[in-house]
Amino acid sequence: MTWQHLAASGREQVNVSLGVGLTLVACGTLCHEDTGTLLSYRMCTNRKGWVNQVVIDAAMPLNAKLKLQRRTDGRWLINDLERPEFDGCTEFDLQCSGLTISFPIRRLKLEVGEHQERASLFIRLPQLVLEICQQSYTRLPDQNGKARYLYRSPVYSSEITVDALGLAEHVGGLLHRVRHA
Repeated sequence: MTWQHLAASGREQVNVSLGVGLTLVACGTLCHEDTGTLLSYRMCTNRKGWVNQVVIDAAMPLNAKLKLQRRTDGRWLINDLERPEFDGCTEFDLQCSGLTISFPIRRLKLEVGEHQERASLFIRLPQLVLEICQQSYTRLPDQNGKARYLYRSPVYSSEITVDALGLAEHVGGLLHRVRHA
């Protein structure tokens, strides 16, 4: 699947394999011209939809590799080192990614009107800076047969429309999933 960036030139292209429950394995690339970012990634979620491994290989603007693992006890390892400052982060989010903004939606399965707040381990582009970001998701009424959510963080808010699998189709003025023929 492919997400086209609307606010700046760029796109995210990803191959997703779905497994038992909410298990997901994704391999993709993200090109975001506004930040000068070009990277590839591999992400895995477990049966309950929790991210348990992410490997990011950045080619531009810096040549770097970042490996993240979330252990079953909720502790985060970054490049194989414990980073206790991120242990309260239940989510993972890569800036400008249509895939990672979908992970909580897939797992939470909120009913219309329900609201959840989560601390996310957020990767800011282009320097791959790790931050803690408070994010919230509110389930809105469906529109044209599509589930909708209101996403909020301290610096960004948007309406998100998702498909039947809970994967983002449209993220406000930021991203739109491209339909392949």
